Amino acid sequence: MIQNIKLPIKKPLSSALEVSMSKFVPWTIALFLLFPAAGSVQARDFFGGVGITPTFLTVDYADLNDYLEGIGVPALNDGSFLMGWKLYFYVHPSVRVGLMGAGGSKTEADASSNITREAKVGMGFLGATGEYVFSFMRGDVAVGAMLGWGHADIELRQISKNPIPWDHIWDDYQLPEAPDNFMTILGGNFLAYQPFVRLKYKLTGWLSLEGSVGYLGAEVSTWKQREDVDIENEPSLDFSGLIVSFGPHLGF
Repeated sequence: MIQNIKLPIKKPLSSALEVSMSKFVPWTIALFLLFPAAGSVQARDFFGGVGITPTFLTVDYADLNDYLEGIGVPALNDGSFLMGWKLYFYVHPSVRVGLMGAGGSKTEADASSNITREAKVGMGFLGATGEYVFSFMRGDVAVGAMLGWGHADIELRQISKNPIPWDHIWDDYQLPEAPDNFMTILGGNFLAYQPFVRLKYKLTGWLSLEGSVGYLGAEVSTWKQREDVDIENEPSLDFSGLIVSFGPHLGF
């Protein structure tokens, strides 16, 4: 059982990446509204683009599920949906560089008794990209890679359905063992890398549909509790897998 150390709760970094995504979307919508005015601009006069990329990662949670089932939490289904974004600009007619990122989470819980046991697993990444582009009349094919940084967190909660007297909350704070109601967060960083192939098909001069297929490397070998308490003898958990994205692209 993971010891419940009650420290001030910090927002998981993968949640912060999801928040940054929520800020990115309105700006993308604003660009969408502005781009029609730029539709007559020739492609050579605009050297970049932005896009939203709903993403599916075929991560295998088998190793993590061994720990979750051991504390009464149902196993996670393999695979995770992430919401992502990307932007790039050309440094050569056949070479472009940029940034890309994505983040998301999934939850499983057992509420069959008076005690609900729940696990929320989140991850996110952000990295720089480089691509070599092969253009054709209605779009292009690009071969590239991403290198960056990522974070994964595992939030464990145990919640009693019975009402709790106010004084018991403060009494439980002094107990070394976990009470009926507690929460802890395990977090770890990872080197994120991704080779990919991207296909873009133009619908108009400024709007395209774009899809990509790649492999995301994301292995966490060092964990902390609540981001500042060291953990000994922790396992290495692998969140790597085939990653597929598809979404609209604004620009050239």
